[in-house]
Amino acid sequence: MSSILNLNLDKFAGKSICFYSSEIFNNRKFIEDKISKINDFNKLDLLNLEPIKGNIKIDQIREIHEFLKYKPNYSNIKIVVINEIDKLNESAENSLLKILEEPPTFALIITHTNSWNNLLPTTRSRLTRFDIPIKNLEFEKFNSIKENNIKLFQIYSALGYEYVYYFNNLDEKSLTGFIRTVNEIDFDKALKFLISYKSDTRSKVFFIFSYYYILKKIITENSDEILNKTILKLKGIKNSLDNPIEFLKMISLLSNILIHDSLISKMTNKWKFMYNYDLIEFFGIEDYKIDLELLFDTFEYNNKIINSSVSNHNFTLEVITHFIRIKETYSKN
Repeated sequence: MSSILNLNLDKFAGKSICFYSSEIFNNRKFIEDKISKINDFNKLDLLNLEPIKGNIKIDQIREIHEFLKYKPNYSNIKIVVINEIDKLNESAENSLLKILEEPPTFALIITHTNSWNNLLPTTRSRLTRFDIPIKNLEFEKFNSIKENNIKLFQIYSALGYEYVYYFNNLDEKSLTGFIRTVNEIDFDKALKFLISYKSDTRSKVFFIFSYYYILKKIITENSDEILNKTILKLKGIKNSLDNPIEFLKMISLLSNILIHDSLISKMTNKWKFMYNYDLIEFFGIEDYKIDLELLFDTFEYNNKIINSSVSNHNFTLEVITHFIRIKETYSKN
């Protein structure tokens, strides 16, 4: 562990490396920190590639070839960062192989992933992999924050380091403001948080709370009014989203957490293993039944979206299907 934490990136010129951990946010923060510690490095000698709408395309790989034609202008090294390298489409991945194998001696190619096995064997063989530890001290600090609001904050620690880091770095005023906002939320406000989804952590924090708030209303309402209002608003937001496939993956993940927790609540008494403690009271009080066949089918359906490496989903259809499945899976007794 100490060796990876003390790694000096400027010693790896002429190499291609890949950082791996289970969490993308952890990978990004680690790489940002390491680059910031390179002596006399100028960011004009950095090329940072992001997936575009869920994929890294061949035109972006051409940017790398163009960027590496010339030696660094301001630093001793040029750095290419390929974020979420597992998002390469097939043509992009094949185009990248040569440069991964033999980067210029003045260049370092840094990649990261949380899905190492999704890379082609030919890609993996050209990368030196380093596993990044998750910072346990951050989780310990977060545990003290959620101590008096565990019902609210447990879901965020379950979802990972990105949210732990976010809350750990909020000042007291901002943290109090977040708690007040979610405690005073109503359906219209929750719906606004859903339709204004962005990729930044703050946006996702409010989105997560709002999603479960609305789902509980969809499940408990005898009519379809809340369901229809939610679908009507969400199905038209594709063009306003930074990344539509990310939105679909997020709601699929949150839906699977609901499924996991509902099974624990109905079939065991081990509620401490629930991811979302806010659902303990809900499942304990609400009188509902589950269509188990549809529930397991929905879980697998969600997994296909979560694990999808392409962005060719019909967004509107997926949104409609998502919420109708929830309504049909859970119903009032």
